[in-house]
Amino acid sequence: MPDAAWKQRERKLAAFFGVLRTVGSGSSYRTGKLPGSSETLRTRADIEHPVLFAECKLRKKHSTWTLFRKTRGHANTEGKIPVVALAEKGKPGLLLVIHTDDFDAVMIERLRVLKGDRWLSRLDLEPRPRNTGVDSREDSGALPRPAREHRNASGTI
Repeated sequence: MPDAAWKQRERKLAAFFGVLRTVGSGSSYRTGKLPGSSETLRTRADIEHPVLFAECKLRKKHSTWTLFRKTRGHANTEGKIPVVALAEKGKPGLLLVIHTDDFDAVMIERLRVLKGDRWLSRLDLEPRPRNTGVDSREDSGALPRPAREHRNASGTI
């Protein structure tokens, strides 16, 4: 019998972060060993990660996806990477919505702010072409994929 669609998405999320899906997450704690480690893990998260607590929600439709698709259309017109920032009035912080295809490129931009271009130039980062076409992969669950890269006005990545 094939896996339920939500289990497949949880496995893809786990693979994205290089870990395993948590069996029975949410309904009960699972105690076990991390792969290649003697560390015991006990979590209700959907993935077995020592640092991240991740939940994967599969729904027919999310309003956040509707907002993201609109933002992506505008970003593609300008050759930029779409990022949606959600905020609540009177609450600190932002919730960032980033497509997994763009995660690495967004992370590089954040590192550029924190560490500077000189530090990043020492890393082995190969340029990848930016796909500005309409993307329908959000419903396919295709994870992971190479990140798109953003080029600034000077043409550097």
